[in-house]
Amino acid sequence: MTDFKDFLKELNDDMSNFSETKKRPESSPIKHKVEDFLPTKRKGKMTKTTSLKNSKTPIVKLQRLPGAILPEAKTKEAAGYDLCANNNFPIIIRPGEHKTIPTGIKMEIPDGWCAEVYSRSGIAAKNGMFVLNSPGLLDSDYRGEIMVILANFGLHEFEVKRGDRIAQLRVKKLDSFVFEEVDSLSETERGEGGLGSTGV
Repeated sequence: MTDFKDFLKELNDDMSNFSETKKRPESSPIKHKVEDFLPTKRKGKMTKTTSLKNSKTPIVKLQRLPGAILPEAKTKEAAGYDLCANNNFPIIIRPGEHKTIPTGIKMEIPDGWCAEVYSRSGIAAKNGMFVLNSPGLLDSDYRGEIMVILANFGLHEFEVKRGDRIAQLRVKKLDSFVFEEVDSLSETERGEGGLGSTGV
């Protein structure tokens, strides 16, 4: 290893001497050393920094109304982004009722993508609160505020205050397809059996 370092030192000295014999202007000094062109070992995975403009990562534009909280993923690997309520006054949802809760967030979703609103497992398990039409679908051409239809399937009243996390948001890529009208469909063992036809 020492011999190799001595070799690099001598090679760098030779490069410096060569630059002096060529009378390289001081305004344009040699900016690299031999070590700069040698492979180096790094811990972990190699990462490549790419600007969003040149990457394939879709950019979803958000407009935040006064008082609103931006969607946020609570952990690094979380699949959904929490949506928070943005109501001016507390909203009480009684058992068996459902109410529409504002979030104060508007979105511009890229073409070929959509967003879906899901229930949060925490308030579903503890309070019986669900997004009634889960998953609620947001089309890419919709520019209105995201509204969450929250339903109470629990036994007690549920109070929604501004800032409460009430749902989860996911942005998904759409698969393209076309409908084709036909006179008949292929046969399967199940056929038209549904609504419990395979048993309880």
